[in-house]
Amino acid sequence: MAKHQYFLIRGLLRAFYWVDEGMQNYIRAAGFQPMSRSQAMVMGSIAGGMRRPADLARSLGVSRQAVHQLLADMEGRGLVDLRPDPDDARAKLVHFSRRGSGMHRVAMHAQRRIQAELEKRLGRTAVREFLQVLLESEWGPALVPRPKSRSVRAAVGRRA
Repeated sequence: MAKHQYFLIRGLLRAFYWVDEGMQNYIRAAGFQPMSRSQAMVMGSIAGGMRRPADLARSLGVSRQAVHQLLADMEGRGLVDLRPDPDDARAKLVHFSRRGSGMHRVAMHAQRRIQAELEKRLGRTAVREFLQVLLESEWGPALVPRPKSRSVRAAVGRRA
């Protein structure tokens, strides 16, 4: 077996961290305080149209309580507003505040600059093809191993 293996998760995380660091640099340069990665993921989800805290929790793979703590901190920093849900009197919806909208505009500008720089470094075709595969391909549902499958037993056996 090769000493260094290529795993999808390693490459995706490396790319995510690189982009996040660049965006944080732009956010700081615009006079905003940087956010935690969790807060950045919440902001990205809101920008993508996600408004319900329960949906944010499910998407981020954390508890509702954790999302409510994140949102309370972000609301305290003036980045988001929690407004009543017109369809459910018991629920709130998350929206960018005026300050959060400004930060979102900076983040969108940063993403365009980061992508342009990546195209210079790696080539426009490579970046466009990568984005097409990531964003436009149908990946289908996540894999679920069969109980007691040979591959799961083999992986567990290697671990022991």
